Amino acid sequence: MRFLLLIVIHIVLAEDTFGEIVLSNKAQHTHIGKTVVLSCKYPHGATKIRWRSWQGIIAKSSDLELTQTDDMKRFNVVANQMKGEYNLEISDVIQPDSGLYWCEMQIGGDITQQRVTLYIDKFGEIVLSNKAQHTHIGETVVLSCRYHHGATKIRWRRWQGIIAKASNLKLKNADDRKRFNVVADRKKGDYNLKISDVEQSDSGLYWCEMRIGGKIMQQKVTLYIDTDDKFVLSNKAQHAYIGEKVVLSCKYPRGATKVRWRRWQGIIAKGLDLNVENPDDRKRFNVVVDEMKGEYNFEISGVIQSDSGLYWCEMRFGGQIMQQKVTLQIGKLLIHYDLLKCMVTSYK
Repeated sequence: MRFLLLIVIHIVLAEDTFGEIVLSNKAQHTHIGKTVVLSCKYPHGATKIRWRSWQGIIAKSSDLELTQTDDMKRFNVVANQMKGEYNLEISDVIQPDSGLYWCEMQIGGDITQQRVTLYIDKFGEIVLSNKAQHTHIGETVVLSCRYHHGATKIRWRRWQGIIAKASNLKLKNADDRKRFNVVADRKKGDYNLKISDVEQSDSGLYWCEMRIGGKIMQQKVTLYIDTDDKFVLSNKAQHAYIGEKVVLSCKYPRGATKVRWRRWQGIIAKGLDLNVENPDDRKRFNVVVDEMKGEYNFEISGVIQSDSGLYWCEMRFGGQIMQQKVTLQIGKLLIHYDLLKCMVTSYK
């Protein structure tokens, strides 16, 4: 029994250590935002060549095995059969990229590894400016950034991550992609961030970041959304029946700006443009404007139950926000049974 136990232990130990030969084990340093290449050399006859990390296989042959879409864009295999190179390139390095990687292959029945530990070093971040900027909900604000000749890796950031790199927005939210815009002027060295239709959630710290001479420079701005005093000019109820057409009226004075219709979900219409995603609602909703009369009415065709609730026409006038509120109440059109019976009898 003791002899059998020793045999089992010997077999387990042999399997744990079988064939893994570490050819090299080195460290490599880089910085966030840089591109780094982890090198791997392989001899003629090597098979099952792949890159690994502790999470699992990164690449086999020329195929990436990553599940994250963002990582698929940043990782790349750079192979050269003539030189026997199977390198792993990582672009726009981020902090989670740090750690142990190894290039693995099978040579003559043995598994060999070339290991590299990637360290993400922190730059000395130099804050060139740190200012505050104020705006109001619904306004358009421009956050300014100036860059010098030779600056690289210019981008706008928030605590959530990168907002823009070069002229490309990195925002996932479709509504934000419509509201945010990069306004760049190479001659003036401007790389400004423009935010339209400001919302309360836009408040907070932003910074324009760039690399100059091996240093990261930042221009920080904290955006404050000031609350407006809203004057309710009218607050009325309006009734409609399912299937009917209803017009919610709004009058605006000469000189009014930022005229729009809102519901609790957000802006429904700005100018002549509907801001509604549902295709059925886009067919039923319409803005009816008469500039001569100063009317900015909202028309709903084929009224349904979910159309009920509070609407308000909002505008900016003389530095103040004015609102005209209307609560739409939807009723069901009922035909009394006795009246219908009487009509049928008379027809006969």
